[in-house]
Amino acid sequence: AEIDRHEIRDLNAAQAMILFNIGDRELPMGELIERGYYLGSNVSYNIKKMVENGYVTQTRSPYDRRSFHVRSSERGREICDRLQKLFEWHANQLFE
Repeated sequence: AEIDRHEIRDLNAAQAMILFNIGDRELPMGELIERGYYLGSNVSYNIKKMVENGYVTQTRSPYDRRSFHVRSSERGREICDRLQKLFEWHANQLFE
């Protein structure tokens, strides 16, 4: 709903949660799958779309050429910040 309120049309809810799990870190794709409990093919497809739309960058691991690392771009970090504020607001509402 937050994404729709901001009229972001090139990012779906699943991609937003993947982006939120990446945060401001650089993660190997395998670790992202383990942390988020996503199916591998779904993460690969969603990361590809997020790279195309400028939300994340993807680079090959310098140690294992089969492995890719992902990092939020500036555009992606802006979405993460919005989501973090939204989650904090919801958490505060639960305490009240």
